[in-house]
Amino acid sequence: MRLFALFSIVVLQLFFGPTTHAQLKYARVDTLTDALKYLVQFGYLKNLNEVVSLLQPSFTSFDPRNPAVSAMKIAFTKFQQYAKLPVSGEFDAATKQKMNTPRCGNKDIIQIDGENLGLGNLLRRKKRYVAGAFFWQKRELTYRISKFSETDFSPEVTMREVDRAFELWGNATNLHFVKSPGGVVDIELKFAKSVHGDIEPFDGRGITLAHAFPPGPEIGGDIHFDGNI
Repeated sequence: MRLFALFSIVVLQLFFGPTTHAQLKYARVDTLTDALKYLVQFGYLKNLNEVVSLLQPSFTSFDPRNPAVSAMKIAFTKFQQYAKLPVSGEFDAATKQKMNTPRCGNKDIIQIDGENLGLGNLLRRKKRYVAGAFFWQKRELTYRISKFSETDFSPEVTMREVDRAFELWGNATNLHFVKSPGGVVDIELKFAKSVHGDIEPFDGRGITLAHAFPPGPEIGGDIHFDGNI
């Protein structure tokens, strides 16, 4: 049941819309430094260079005239707005709790290259799924698991629960999913750890549960799960 819940959450979160999650057993965002790294990871800051002065032991004053403080407050504000939290522009308790919620690994905001941080220079991901230019060119889609979890989920249980999750997905759409024993498929699923061949390494037993790619050739349509969960 725990595994089916995980796959159902990922399918719903990555392809349909927001889902309520339980809190992580192991919090990964505890300090301001952790929070700033989170804001970089999910697109609210372009990189830590914008706020590097805040991370120095000598830093003592959150003077709003400091560009780094201003960038930090804007980033926290955008996160709080996106997460529908009370807006304080600070790393408060509600923000910390939300940052420690399991989530999709895709960025919430895409920074526009060559422009500094500002409310007008951000492309906000308004939904947890992609709508528009990327869509399947056919209704019958094949899938398989190319690499199973090395933790306590057996391949048999994993396959059964993945089948159930695809059945759930198919019942809510006009797509038909067919399990394939091998070869090239439309949707390849795998459990992976850390750096695993795409641009989004996993964070271990932490915040990111999984990520997926929009329909397309090669890696398009694939779903990767953090192998440490």
